[in-house]
Amino acid sequence: EDTLDGYLAGYDTMKKEKKAKKKREKSDKPHKEKRHRTDEEVVDRLLDKMCDQIAETFEVVEYAVEALMWEITKRGEVEVIIRDQMAAAEGEELKRQKRRQRRR
Repeated sequence: EDTLDGYLAGYDTMKKEKKAKKKREKSDKPHKEKRHRTDEEVVDRLLDKMCDQIAETFEVVEYAVEALMWEITKRGEVEVIIRDQMAAAEGEELKRQKRRQRRR
């Protein structure tokens, strides 16, 4: 089970066992009378599910945007550092050139 396939097989087995256990527990419960939901209850339930999905989607998008903003900020900081280093290197080069000219 050290390999990915072994891990996935173990995971699948575990999921199947959980599902079977849940099914057994469900069948042990006494059968209760099914009540038909009204149209309003069905609509409310669907709306609740849709709202949950939308909220979850926004959460994922919000996380992705935060990650992108952090990445952009990090890259911006790196660019500033590089620009500063390049400017410093150019300044050093100009100083060297002036020294060479004075020697001549």
